Amino acid sequence: MKMVACKKIPLCGFLAMILVLLVHQVTASDKTNPTCSHSDNESSKVDESTKEWEMTPHTLSEFRVAGVNLAEYKHPLGDDLVKESFELFEDFDISDQITGDEGWDDLLEYRRNLKRPSLSFYVDKVARKRWLPTIDIEQPRTFAVNYGSELSESGQVEDEFEAILEILEDQMDYAAKPSHHSTTSGVWLVREHKESGEVSYTTSAKELRTTNDFDLGKVASSLAKNLHSEVPLKESWALINAKPGLIVEELFVAVEGDYLPPLEFCMFTIWGRLWIAQMNYVRDDKRWAGGFILRNGTFAKNSGQHEFPYEDLDWEYLVSIAERLGANKDMSRTDVFVGLPVSSPAARSQASREWREDSLVYAVSECEIYPTTVFQDDKITEEGARLWIAGYKIGNYTRVPNTEIPKEFLETGMLSAAPSYETIEQEE
Repeated sequence: MKMVACKKIPLCGFLAMILVLLVHQVTASDKTNPTCSHSDNESSKVDESTKEWEMTPHTLSEFRVAGVNLAEYKHPLGDDLVKESFELFEDFDISDQITGDEGWDDLLEYRRNLKRPSLSFYVDKVARKRWLPTIDIEQPRTFAVNYGSELSESGQVEDEFEAILEILEDQMDYAAKPSHHSTTSGVWLVREHKESGEVSYTTSAKELRTTNDFDLGKVASSLAKNLHSEVPLKESWALINAKPGLIVEELFVAVEGDYLPPLEFCMFTIWGRLWIAQMNYVRDDKRWAGGFILRNGTFAKNSGQHEFPYEDLDWEYLVSIAERLGANKDMSRTDVFVGLPVSSPAARSQASREWREDSLVYAVSECEIYPTTVFQDDKITEEGARLWIAGYKIGNYTRVPNTEIPKEFLETGMLSAAPSYETIEQEE
């Protein structure tokens, strides 16, 4: 074996080397020992640095780690940090009524009683159906979108009946409804089966049933009479004062079968951000609430179902639709169909379940500023009220003119069938 020669080291030098190694080991142990935390030594939190950190467009206002907002280091939040305020459309503002003691129903009552004609735009289905395509928001394909005054010059039920009957005679699979009613009031869902000639329908937005007594004249008569029906006083002032009209659009159906209405999400936004959504579906000729979903896609506790029925449902896309239409509003609701237009090849009875799910379409059904959704847990609405109030009490917002509503609607309370619309902002 080859021997390696070692140099002789004086005793004092050897002891010095041992001391250095021991100090190094202790130092390294302090750095790597997982039981040694920064908080164990409060003196280490004393910051004697003098560096000034420049505010830039990349400076964050929030970066939370373990409950501490690290973005406040050397930049305490306040006047020195420029934060873009939330621009609240002034016709939605209820700050003069907020006390901070309200519950959800109290806040809804404030909204219900707002006598601001501009707000009728958000519940006027004719105006919305004509406006949404101009901002590239998908909705069911429309066959007829008319105010009552556009259906006949006389305004008589008999003449409106004839006009509506003519519209319906050219359609096969459709949803027809009065534009100034809420929920499913006055709605007809009709499906004509080409092979058999049979017709399935429902007047309650539930399961479509095949029958031998379908009468197209009955549908037209119902819709014509509803043009002259009064909106219940329990509804919002905005809806009561919306111009009556008629909507006929393509029927949407569920993945589970073409005899069922589609899955529907009622998406609530508070201060422009999705707060919660209610998932609704129809089974066994009943409408069911399938649970409440938080913005992150998880289901609220004790709210029913705990998973989406479709594996590839695009939740983030649903959120983006709701937040786009909820922008500049303290609270609003956007209802979105998730299903299949009946004209889709995937809606045929022989289509596979996989094909149907791969062909899902997301289409806005309507919007609501006075939602009467029944929540299963009062604690859910209490949180909604807290967030709604918080925006007024501690929020950073600025009241601005409503530049979303077309000028024509503000002047006439109606919106014509035009390809584009002038707004206040464009006029100025």
